[in-house]
Amino acid sequence: MRHRQAPPGCPGAGAGAAGRDRVGARRRARELAFLALYQSDLLGEPALVRLQDIVGGAARPPDVVEFAAHIVQSFDRHHAAVDRAIRESSPRWELERMTATDRAVLRLAVVELLFMPGVPEPVTINEAVEVAKRYGGDESGHFVNAVVDAVRRRALERTADPGVEGAADGP
Repeated sequence: MRHRQAPPGCPGAGAGAAGRDRVGARRRARELAFLALYQSDLLGEPALVRLQDIVGGAARPPDVVEFAAHIVQSFDRHHAAVDRAIRESSPRWELERMTATDRAVLRLAVVELLFMPGVPEPVTINEAVEVAKRYGGDESGHFVNAVVDAVRRRALERTADPGVEGAADGP
């Protein structure tokens, strides 16, 4: 996994109010992406199709829609790798037996961790936990935090040790 730096406009990058606005926009985008991933899972349609239906004719800031679209397109493109990473990092929980909300939040976070290197890992984890708390059950925040952190650690191990099975293949 690559070293991540806070992109301009993110907290810690010295952007002040502009950074906070961007964080708010990114949270709204993550929630849209979460809803699209959730509906995609239940309806068996591509997440991008679900996002387009959710966004519809509603007036939303372009940066919110663009970031949400980037997440769901990455998921649609890397669905198998994302689900494999979740399965490998939660061996006591079958992906299909997880709640649909937890599964959608995990997919959202794992897409960011593995396929969006410009997003700082702590931000990805914290945002996933917040979405899980808002939409999931009582233990969803803890569960999502544990699984996403395990995905992060496994990805770091693969990067650090090219001899680890599957490391050359990437996520």
